This record gives sequence, C-alpha cells and structure tokens, in this order.
Amino acid sequence: MIICKYVVIFFFYSMLGFIYESIYSSVNKHHWQNRGFFYGPIIPIYGVGACVGTLLFYDLHIPFLENANVIVIFLVGYLGSIILEYTTSYVLEKIFHAVWWDYSNKFLNIHGRVCLSASIGFGVAAIIIVKWLIPWVEKIVSYFPDALMVSLSLIFIFLWGIDFALTISALSNFQRNFNRIEKEYTEKMTQLYDNIESSVVAKKDGITSAAGSFIEKHETLQEAVNTLTSAKHGIINNKEKLLEQEVNSIMESTSEIEKEALSRISEFKTEGKKKKITDIIKEKLRRH
Repeated sequence: MIICKYVVIFFFYSMLGFIYESIYSSVNKHHWQNRGFFYGPIIPIYGVGACVGTLLFYDLHIPFLENANVIVIFLVGYLGSIILEYTTSYVLEKIFHAVWWDYSNKFLNIHGRVCLSASIGFGVAAIIIVKWLIPWVEKIVSYFPDALMVSLSLIFIFLWGIDFALTISALSNFQRNFNRIEKEYTEKMTQLYDNIESSVVAKKDGITSAAGSFIEKHETLQEAVNTLTSAKHGIINNKEKLLEQEVNSIMESTSEIEKEALSRISEFKTEGKKKKITDIIKEKLRRH
C-alpha cells in the first residue's frame, strides 16, 4: 500500500504545483499561463520534490531529519531544489530541445537552470510543506481505505500514461516540424547570402574595372597634357628666339643717329609725344 500512497500524493502535489505555477505566472504576465509540461494539470517536479520530502522527514525515520528544525528543512529544500531543477531542465532540454524555464536574467544563476532567488523560495516552501502540508496530507490519506487507494493510484497512472503518450507524440511532431522549418530557413538564408555575395563580388569587379579604365584614361590624358605643355614651351621659346633675331637684324641696319633717336623716345613722359616722334621717325626711314 505504500506504493499506492506515494502514487496518490505524487499526483496531488503535482496538481498543487500546477495550480501554484499557473496562478503565479498568470498574475505576472497579466494573462493565463499554462505552466504544465503535460496536457493534464500536473507538474511532476513538484510531486517528486514533495514525495522525497515525505520520505526523508517522515517515512525513513532518519534521526537528524525526523524532528528537524526550520534551518535544516530550509537547507535540504534549498539544495534539493537546485539538484532537482538543474537535472530536470538538463534532461528535458537534451531530449526535446526545448526550454521550460529560464533564469538567465536572474541574479546568481547557473546556466539559466537554477538561480538564487528561486532556490531560496523552494527552501521556504519546503518549511511550509514539511511542517504543515505533509502532516495534513498524511492525516487525510490515512483515512482512505485500501481499495480506494489502489483505485485512485490506478486511475491516476492510466490517465497520466495517456497524457504522457500524447505529450511525447506532440513534442516529437513539433520537433520534426521545427527541424524541417529550421532546415528550410537555413537553406533559404544560405541561398540569399550566396546571391548577395555574388552580387557584391560582381559589383566590386565592375568598380575595379571602371577604376582601372579611369586610371588608364587619366594617364593618357596626362601624357597628352604634358605633350601640349612641351609644345607650348617650344613655341614660346622659338617665338622669343625669332623676335630676338629680328630685333638684332633691325639694330644692325639702323644708323647710330636712328638708334639714338629711338632710345630718346622712352624719355618722353606722355604717350602722345612718344607716338608723334615715333611716326616722324618712321616716315623719315621710309623716305630713305
């Protein structure tokens, strides 16, 4: 009968945990939150924790735990919750690749599976459960006849078996669909990335080619400018040489008196006089 008793109290505490979790989360999120892992209203981690507490503090009759004070109960609940939460989270994540709770944003957390505040809360809850709830449940269960205890345990196991099968099936289908969607998404993103990369490379090559052509044209233009500059300098130099030669020729054919007259022209301060004297000289030279 001890097994039937633990089956019954396991489901009782599991349902109690579901009620607590759902109410607490719904109040925080301001809308209904189903915190159960299964379709049914149970959270097995609470049932396991309560059954372990019943064993340790009552049924096994361990000397230092049988009449433990609140400090010992708190420490057992605190450490036990860390082990139970971390193990459960790890197993569920490895099997179903999903996360049912995450303490990553909490102070002093371990991989997001356990945290200081939650463990302290479970330690305080352990005191309440061990000191008041377990004795009350033990008293109620003691009134159950054996036939009722067996019947309840069989009903609970049967219903939970159906729930377990449906849940695992749903999670497996979900996982397959999730894997398919993830694969399709990865393939599409890979194709998109390849297209973008090809486009970028093509544009880069086009820009490089255009830049090369521009540099080549720039160099050709620079050479043409250099050629024109050289030609310009050559023309200027030739013009200056021709002018110098013409001036020398004029000076050689000019008499000393004419040279003196031409040199005196620059002494006149007004342009009118300079022009007049120059015209007279030109006229005289023409007559000669």
